[in-house]
Amino acid sequence: MTSLHADTINFLTLIAENNTRHFFGIIKPLYEQVREQLIQFAVDYINQLRTIDDSLSEDIAPKKCLFRIYRDARRLKEGDPVYKINFGLFV
Repeated sequence: MTSLHADTINFLTLIAENNTRHFFGIIKPLYEQVREQLIQFAVDYINQLRTIDDSLSEDIAPKKCLFRIYRDARRLKEGDPVYKINFGLFV
């Protein structure tokens, strides 16, 4: 199985240190690269799960297994972090 790439930790560290829309715009290319790596991780993970659980559907879309990085803007107060500082996957 593919492991998480070091860029993932680098991105999460950067966004935790400076959690603003402006800074995210600057590092968005890194985010997109990390997201693609996470999608590949999800593909590998789902394929591994299928070897032990044949009830998993072939229609699982790995892109839809990733939680979004944006926090719910309706619940944010002034000064709250805009982005999550973690990634999540579900199958």
